[in-house]
Formats: sequence, structure tokens, C-alpha cells
Amino acid sequence: MNGIIVDNFAGGNEYPKKEQTAKCGNAVTPPVACVLVRANLPELCEGSETNG
Repeated sequence: MNGIIVDNFAGGNEYPKKEQTAKCGNAVTPPVACVLVRANLPELCEGSETNG
């Protein structure tokens, strides 16, 4: 997977690092987030065998 670095708007205006990092969570789609949580924290998932 290739990352895309956006540090300027189309008009050439600077896109501050603070705004970039504030929006980086939006880069993970819900299905991908779900898979990551199930893989790393199965005990917190409904229907998990380890979730007594």
C-alpha cells in the first residue's frame, strides 16, 4: 500500500502538519478498522471465543 503525502492544497496554499495529522484517522475505512480490531483485540469483540 502506498502512502500519499498532501502538504499543499490545489491552489498551492500550505496544508499545516497539525491539520494533516488531525485528519489521518479518516484514512482508515470502517471494514479495515474492524479487521484490525478483531485481529488485535478479539476479547473486545462480540461473539469472540475469549469473550466469556
